[in-house]
Amino acid sequence: VGVSAAIGWQLDTWLNTAPALLLVFLALGTVAGFWNIYRMSAGPSARGLGGGNGKK
Repeated sequence: VGVSAAIGWQLDTWLNTAPALLLVFLALGTVAGFWNIYRMSAGPSARGLGGGNGKK
């Protein structure tokens, strides 16, 4: 989240669009963080690491 916010802040500084890109990148970082928490808590099947016998 912090890295994405820093990227957004820097882009806003360069493009003089404050605070638009900061908010966009902050939202993207937050969504990515929660998605990773969900995947970690959902178990191996949500990460594609199990749940089947390996045969098709």
